[in-house]
Amino acid sequence: MRQTYPLDDYPTLAELRLAIPGNHDSEGPTETAVCPGSEQLGIVEDFIWVRVGDAGEYESFDSIANALEYLNELKVGKVTSWRDFGFNTPNFWGQDYISIYHGTLDANTSGELTSNEKVTLESGLVEVFN
Repeated sequence: MRQTYPLDDYPTLAELRLAIPGNHDSEGPTETAVCPGSEQLGIVEDFIWVRVGDAGEYESFDSIANALEYLNELKVGKVTSWRDFGFNTPNFWGQDYISIYHGTLDANTSGELTSNEKVTLESGLVEVFN
C-alpha cells in the first residue's frame, strides 16, 4: 500500500537543489528534474505513467487529474474492467489495454493506483461511442 506524507514536512526540490554547493539554477526544477541525494533524504519522484494501447508511448503526469484529461482527449472511453496496472475500455482491451500506474522518473513501477484514484478515473472518463 502506498503511503503519503504531508508535503510541508519535506523541503521542495528547488530548496534541495539550492542547498547543493555550486548549484544555483535560477530557473528551478522542471518536471523531470532530479535533485542529487534526494533518494537518501527519502524524497522520491512519483509520477502517474500512462500508455494507451499496445502501440502507445508511455507518458508521465504529475497528477491523476492531468492523466484523466489526457485519456479523455484520446477518447479511450469508460472503464469496463480493472487489471494489474491498468484497465480495459470498449476501445482498448485484451493486450491493447490502458496501462496506468505510479512510477519513478524512469518509469519503473512503484505501485498501482489507489482506490480513490480509480474512482476518480471511473467517474471522470467520458463515454465514447464507436
